[in-house]
Amino acid sequence: MIKQVLLLLFLGARLACATDYYVDCNYGSNGNPGTSQQQAWRTLLEVGISTFEPGDTINLRRDCTWNETLTPPSSGSSGSLIKIDSYGNGLPPHLTGYMPIAAQWWTQVSGTNVWEATLYSNTFDLPNVVQCGVRGFYCLTQPPSQLEYVRFGSLWGEAQTSQAALSQDRDFWYDAANYALYVYSASGNPATHYSTVAPIALSGESLVNLNGVSWLERNDLRRTVYDRLITAGISFAISIVIAWRDRLGLK
Repeated sequence: MIKQVLLLLFLGARLACATDYYVDCNYGSNGNPGTSQQQAWRTLLEVGISTFEPGDTINLRRDCTWNETLTPPSSGSSGSLIKIDSYGNGLPPHLTGYMPIAAQWWTQVSGTNVWEATLYSNTFDLPNVVQCGVRGFYCLTQPPSQLEYVRFGSLWGEAQTSQAALSQDRDFWYDAANYALYVYSASGNPATHYSTVAPIALSGESLVNLNGVSWLERNDLRRTVYDRLITAGISFAISIVIAWRDRLGLK
């Protein structure tokens, strides 16, 4: 009887130590502790560089979109999973490499039909870098080393090897040294000419990278995967298959 009481006290203490963390793409800040909705983190990068304990929950704000990879850095345990869930109202949290670029971020290369958009910078608050969300943060938290695919409306673009090689509609070139996307547009601003221009910023990368960790449970998370052969929207709303694979510690 005493052993049972001690076991219950031990389990209760473990549960009492579990922490809820929050990530809000619009109103969070990576300078926050992340332990309340009012003091949420902003990026999934902050999740990836933090440490979590079994029983903790990482809550992503609904109606938020991240152009980032989610890389949980810690494992749960068989009796105490680390959970990835949502909070707030609206659509489930969305992870995608698809990053539409609005007209205001395009600049015409003088005397040509080529337009340029800067996707990332190590310097904060530059006015010409593509921004997302209601508060105008950079869309990307890490520089894309490659950019294999760009979507022009409903059609895929053709990658070229230099700016000089851009000669017809839907040609694009990515300058990886300066994180700049160049596209050809025969008739004015690309966002107007094509209706939408969207680089797939996570070309060749996973949207969720378990990276050797286990005993995680993912609930209510949307992932949209794009490449030249498949465009698929995948929604996890307490998915039985995923939940049970994760509960068993499978990757």
